Amino acid sequence: NYSHALEQKRSQLSTGRSPQEKKDNSQPHDVKKITPRVNSAAVLDVKTTTEKNTPQTPPTRQKNKQEAPVEPAKIAKAPPKPAFVPMNTGNRASTTADRARPKTQETAKVPPKKETVLKHKEIFIQAQKNTKFDEEKFTLRAMPKNFRPKAIALGASTGGPPLVQALVPQLATLNLPIFLTQHMPKFFTGVLAEQIATRNQLKVHEVVGDKTFAVENNGIYVAHGGSHMGLKRQGNQVIVFEDSATPAEHCCKPSVEVMVRYMMDVYDKDILMIVLTGMGRDGSNVAETLADKGGVVAVQDQATSLIWGMPGSIMRKGCATVALPPDQILAWCKKLMAGQV
Repeated sequence: NYSHALEQKRSQLSTGRSPQEKKDNSQPHDVKKITPRVNSAAVLDVKTTTEKNTPQTPPTRQKNKQEAPVEPAKIAKAPPKPAFVPMNTGNRASTTADRARPKTQETAKVPPKKETVLKHKEIFIQAQKNTKFDEEKFTLRAMPKNFRPKAIALGASTGGPPLVQALVPQLATLNLPIFLTQHMPKFFTGVLAEQIATRNQLKVHEVVGDKTFAVENNGIYVAHGGSHMGLKRQGNQVIVFEDSATPAEHCCKPSVEVMVRYMMDVYDKDILMIVLTGMGRDGSNVAETLADKGGVVAVQDQATSLIWGMPGSIMRKGCATVALPPDQILAWCKKLMAGQV
């Protein structure tokens, strides 16, 4: 037995297995893997304890290997956002949002500077001074013999108010009734009449409403804006009234045409008609009628007129007796009254 046990020991040492293990391995059989049991609670307790004892470090951002570090000095500023430019919507009405957006310098309407306006005005005035008008190409009417006016008809339009305020007080010294038609809106004709009366202490009446006036030799009568001035005889007096029923003539209301026609019904041909600067041709037809009857028509010359429309239309018809600047009209009228023309 001792020798047998010794032999087994030697065999085990040489092969690393006992004869019984060799016998067992010679026969195939299923081998089951046995995993040791682990206490999960113990493991969790160990993990929690480790996390508590380990100091937490802030997470670091992993740099992209492709990004190169940018120096602060080389950082370029972002370009400014382009200003809002409204879309071209054609005929589409702009919405509330479009109207609320600020306009750019390109789309906003910038009013012209005052210096530019004054410069253009100076150029216009200088051009008028440098221009020589040949008035000999127009045919002037001869002065009727023994002409003595009984009334003055004064008409003006664009550029007329300052000339009217200067000329009317001068003509008032002739001791004749003056009937004025200035193309202006209804509110401004009253202001014009008040200015002439206040500055010169004259009897100036704006013919408006149902109120009528008996004509006096030194009286000044202004047509109301939006209505014509009418005249009629009533006994031994001449009455001035407002005519709002007659339609506009030459797109003008008041109109010089209507006023002078009324005056011809009262004074016949004894009328001195003076037409100052103005747009259009209001008064040209009645001026020709008056001149054919034996009346006298005087107009402002082209060189001093702001717009040579009304005076020019009378000159082209050949019914004007004289064309003068405003500052020479009074002297010419005095010669006319004295029979020296």
